[in-house]
Order: sequence, then structure tokens, then C-alpha cells
Amino acid sequence: MRQLAWNLALVAVSGFIGMVAWESLALLPMVVALPALWTMARGRWAAFAVAGAYYLAVSRGLITGTATYFDAGIAYGTAIWLLAGVALAACWGIAWTDNLAQRPLRAFLALLATTVPPVGIVGWASPVVAAGALFPGWHWWGLVAVVALMLAMVWRPWLAGVPVVWLLVSPLTATATPLPGWQGHDSQLEYRGGADLAGAFRRQRHWLDALEDAPAGVHVLPESTTGPWTDTSASLWRSLPSGHRVLMGGTVMAGDKTDNVVIDYQGGEGEVVYRQRIPVPLSMWRPWQDGSTRAHWFANPVIEVGDQTVAPLICYEMFLTWPVLQSVAAGADVLVGMANDWWASETSIPTIQQTHIAAWGALFSLPVVTAINT
Repeated sequence: MRQLAWNLALVAVSGFIGMVAWESLALLPMVVALPALWTMARGRWAAFAVAGAYYLAVSRGLITGTATYFDAGIAYGTAIWLLAGVALAACWGIAWTDNLAQRPLRAFLALLATTVPPVGIVGWASPVVAAGALFPGWHWWGLVAVVALMLAMVWRPWLAGVPVVWLLVSPLTATATPLPGWQGHDSQLEYRGGADLAGAFRRQRHWLDALEDAPAGVHVLPESTTGPWTDTSASLWRSLPSGHRVLMGGTVMAGDKTDNVVIDYQGGEGEVVYRQRIPVPLSMWRPWQDGSTRAHWFANPVIEVGDQTVAPLICYEMFLTWPVLQSVAAGADVLVGMANDWWASETSIPTIQQTHIAAWGALFSLPVVTAINT
């Protein structure tokens, strides 16, 4: 009974961290305690449950969000939620060992497995993202430092108190770096998905009217702004005021599949400059089905916009670790995130999304420009 109570307490703490830590950068350092909780678990199944509680708590918005997206019942949303959480928790369960000397290496492998593809394509809320809150401005060394700290906690769990002491002694001072001449635009516009051409026309007219009086510069608009990018859409944007450059989301056909893209529009011409690397599995990426969004796993990590090298992140990519690290390694000096969170407006998902990209910006001292539709 004592062992059961101990394991249940660890599960409860892990779930609590998953519930609250992603609400802000100030709370994010809590997530580095996950490996310490994992190593304190008494048995493989307990370790699995500890990790599962964390991932399921973070991704709780999927239950209602997925049901809304598919216009399906809560049972469907719950199934998707459990599938992703179990996949991530399984990495930690498999990695657990009763050999204490091997646990740091096993923990490192679990972190790696939940960060990079294939499991990393559902790798929400990786604890390594806390590097941006604990070590802002440390760049790649901050990533090394946070991994080293977590592995040290596996060896000595009491070190989980280090992030708390660190924040008390050195409060978080990371702030978003302004990028002159760039502006991200959030919105609350209706979106029904699919080939809603009338809705796409209304959204585009909204933005053209809104940009009429905006200062010249680079304007970032949300994912799905244009809907299907066609010759009609391109002609509509020819009324864009002179001196404006717009980065906006849209879709293009690719045979019987689609690409979720970023369009760069300026001077009367629009060009597809980015194709989403990791669309949402199952809801968008369904390679066995016509109409699926294609995944360009390792392609186009950066684009050039004027004199800036931009890391474009479309919606789901803002939750993951791999796309950001790939873009930063390719020389990105700006993070641009665009999302259409209409399906998740009443959930924790938009806040978690913003915390993710803010943490990466803080870690690598990069400006962050976002445009979110809710």
C-alpha cells in the first residue's frame, strides 16, 4: 500500500505540472522535474503512468478540440488524446530500469525519442523547452544545460529544487525582441474548413480593409487566411497598398493531396515560400486518403524575407521541438508563427502554443512574430 500511495502521489504531481506549467514562461521551469519524478517511480508501469499523467494533462485540450475539429463526439476526441499521450509515455515506460547507474542514459534516450521523429511528430510539451525560461539567451548551450540539469535530477532527484531556487535568485527577464517594420495580426474570424470559398473571400476582404490604414512593412496574417490559393485570390490581393508585404497562410493542391503553405505577397505578386513540414497527424496528415495534407518533414526550414532569415511555423509546428531546432540550425533569425485555432478557442491549446514559441525566442534571443485566429 505504501508503494502504491507513493506512485499515486508522483502521478498526481506530474499531472499538476502538466496542467499549470505551460500557462506562462514564469511557470515553465516546473516541467524539468519530469525526469526526477520518473526516476522516483517504483516500477516500469509506475514510470509510464507518471509520464502519461504529464503528457495527458498538457494535451487535455485535444479532447474537446478534436471533437470540434471533426464535428464528432467527445469519445473521438478522447481516443486521439489518449493515443498521443500513450505514445509519448511509452517511451519513458520502456526506458525505465531498476539499474540506477543506467537511468541517466535511459532518460536521455527517452527525451530524444519524444523530441525527434517518428515519435516526435506528436512530441508536445517536451521538457527541453524549459531551457528558454531557465537559460534565456544561452542559445544551444542553454539546451545542453537544461538536458544536463534533468539528467542530474535522475541521479539525484532533490536537484529538482534547483529551478525554483534559480528563479528566486534570478527572475525571468526574457522579453520579446521587437522587430522594426514587422507586425503580427491576431483575429477572431469564422472558419469552416474545406472548400469554404465564400468564407475565404470574406476573410481576405477583411484583411485587405484592415491593412488599408496600417503602416508599411511586413504583416503576418494567420494560417488559412486565403483558403485555397488560386488565381482569383492572387488577383484579389492586387489591391494591397503599396509598401506592404504580407506573409499569410493558405492551401494549394498537389495532385489528390494538399499543402498547407505560407504565401509571400508583395508588389502585386504572390509566391508560395513554405510548405508545412509537420501537419497535425490524423486530422490533416492522412497519407492513405485523398485530400490529405502532405508532410514535408525535413524541407524548407527557413525562408528569406527581405534581409531576414525566417523560421516559419504553422500551427501544430509551434507545439513541437524538432521544427524549431531544424530552423535555428539552418540560420533562422526570426520566428514566425501562424495558426488557425478556431477549433481550440475554448481550450488551453492557444496559451500552450504561445508559451512554446515564446520560450524558443527567449532561448535563442530571436524576435517572435505571431498571428493567431481564434
